[in-house]
Amino acid sequence: MRVAIARYIRTPDNYFFDLFDAAAAGLLNEEGHFAVVAERTGSPDFEEEDLLEGMAAFLEDFAPRLVQLTYLPSQELARRIKEATGAVIMAVGSRLLLQCPWVDYVLSEPDPIALLELVEVLEGRREPHEVAALWWRDGDGVRTSGKPLHPMFEVFSRCAIDYESFFRMGPGRPPEVRKHIAADWGCIYRNARGPALPPGCPADQVRKGGCTFCLRPASDALDPELRQEMLSVQVDAVLSAFPALQKLILIDEHALSYASDLARLVLTRPLDGVDLLVSGRLDHVARYRGPLETALAMLEGRNTVRLYQFGIENLADSVLERYNKGLTFEDIRRACGTIRELTSAHSNLRIEPSFGFILFDPWTTLDELRQNVRRAGIIDLPGLRGDAPRTSLRLFPETPLYWKAVHDGLLTGAVDDNDFGYSVESGWKFQHADTAEVFRRLAATPRSIDSWDALGRILADTM
Repeated sequence: MRVAIARYIRTPDNYFFDLFDAAAAGLLNEEGHFAVVAERTGSPDFEEEDLLEGMAAFLEDFAPRLVQLTYLPSQELARRIKEATGAVIMAVGSRLLLQCPWVDYVLSEPDPIALLELVEVLEGRREPHEVAALWWRDGDGVRTSGKPLHPMFEVFSRCAIDYESFFRMGPGRPPEVRKHIAADWGCIYRNARGPALPPGCPADQVRKGGCTFCLRPASDALDPELRQEMLSVQVDAVLSAFPALQKLILIDEHALSYASDLARLVLTRPLDGVDLLVSGRLDHVARYRGPLETALAMLEGRNTVRLYQFGIENLADSVLERYNKGLTFEDIRRACGTIRELTSAHSNLRIEPSFGFILFDPWTTLDELRQNVRRAGIIDLPGLRGDAPRTSLRLFPETPLYWKAVHDGLLTGAVDDNDFGYSVESGWKFQHADTAEVFRRLAATPRSIDSWDALGRILADTM
């Protein structure tokens, strides 16, 4: 069967990973199918119509029977591909994507083995309910297989990582060569502090426990020896395809706990001068300070470690409680102090300004905005997140906050493409009109003006 994995990236300066797409192509081709990964990347002066048309034209020529729209795709892309190819479309992301008439199946997370299982469904060799983490329409509703994703070690034990199946069409190019490896896709906080679900929330269809806005599944930590073996295979595949690698990004929120093991792996490979990006929970910086400092000492003079995508989310305690973060602002302040202390003590520890943050959500109040403005300077948030004031919550039906918005009458009924063009999301409105006005004025502020200063001035003008 001809299978296309479509990657549509509006901005080249992003961190969207292609590791699972390379593994999926490798598995499908080994099983006798013909799989390609079609990647279309924008540039600063791109015309989106040209990008969409270029992707659709490539796939029309390839004539796939199945197209996977990888990693949170837009509905506009789904429409163009369906019209050009008539192929079955499986999108990776929220089941909200099934509200797009051009999407036939949804896979909750990237899973190369599940993609092969769906191919076997189309061949008549299995049923949809046998496919891991799959959603599909059933009359006016949707159904799910209810099966968990395949464990990471099974995926990379079975799948050859095939970067030769990529067709990278540009016109944009990433500013640097950065690639991912993965040890654990899940959230280590998923089974902690289960939130009280709002009225009407279908408990069997949401992510219970952990952050109330997050789609990620529970963590499935590996035995250390198996993990090291799996990561070694991935590093070798990446280096073979990208010898000019500049940044190696590890997907695993446990990463700091075994930072010294990771450093030992890095030292056995030709990775001189390559930056290593690791993520995790913010409170892990202090908890696993020992392994982190050991790794920094081992890599000194050879590699820089960058802290990447640690979730702060908000600086108002009421919002942190709403998001069920299990952190207070005081916890955040202490963690950021530890980060400053460590970066001062170690020349090869840096911050990648990509920490998670959400300023606006349907329930945001002016007091919460004012707390964020006051506290942003205390922790040097601009150095951790960049343009944080322009961030807003994305709502999906797998999350408790979506159902809170349903209960409070704050969904608009729209299913919109995200402003960045890579995912549909449920439209929502503000509960408080004064917050909506602040949001409108901030959005109208030129980006040449510092957004924290602009927000502070807008709030000062607002009674």
